[in-house]
Amino acid sequence: MKHSLAAEMSATRIVELVCTPLGFGLRLNSQYKVVGIAHGSQAERCGGFAVHDQLVSLNGQPLSGSASIEERLRGIEVGAKVSFEIDNMT
Repeated sequence: MKHSLAAEMSATRIVELVCTPLGFGLRLNSQYKVVGIAHGSQAERCGGFAVHDQLVSLNGQPLSGSASIEERLRGIEVGAKVSFEIDNMT
C-alpha cells in the first residue's frame, strides 16, 4: 500500500507533558504554531516538538473557538498530564 508524501508530512502525533508551575517552554503564535522552544524546557527535553509544528488540540479539544490556549491551560491542575495533538507542518 502506497502512502502519499503529503499525507506522511502532515501526519499528526500526540505528545504528553505534565503541567508544572514552570510551564512547558513553548512559544506559540496566534495560530498555535510553535515559533520557539525554550532551552532546557520540558518541551525541549521530551523531543516531541519542533519549530513550525502546528498545535491542533489540547487534551482532545480542538484549539479553535473563543478560549485561548492560556485560558485552557489555567484550568489544568499542576501535576496533571496534558496531551498536545501536533500536526507536523515542516
